[in-house]
Amino acid sequence: MLDFLADFVVYGGFVLALGVARPDARVAGLALLAAYLLNNVALLSYASIVERRGLEGGDERTLRFTPALTEGTETIAAYSLICVLPEHAATIAWAFCALVMVSVVQRVALARRRLG
Repeated sequence: MLDFLADFVVYGGFVLALGVARPDARVAGLALLAAYLLNNVALLSYASIVERRGLEGGDERTLRFTPALTEGTETIAAYSLICVLPEHAATIAWAFCALVMVSVVQRVALARRRLG
């Protein structure tokens, strides 16, 4: 739990810092935070239902993490790009937001198939 929480302190903290440092990227940052929220709701809701029903699913850590397009490595890559190319921060944040939304769709589709 603390590992997951720490990840999102960093993910969200970076986006907040981006909004302070690059006002032109604020709306993209807000959209990215909203995408993170949806992604986490999909991930944690599915994990809770799978656990409650005693189903197999996810990677069997304490929380059942389901694979998706955007995970830790992709987040680090996107944030690194923002640091290297700050003048393109808004574009990168919008693109990454779209990728996170793909992850949301993947997780909802998985839940629909598995939980029907």
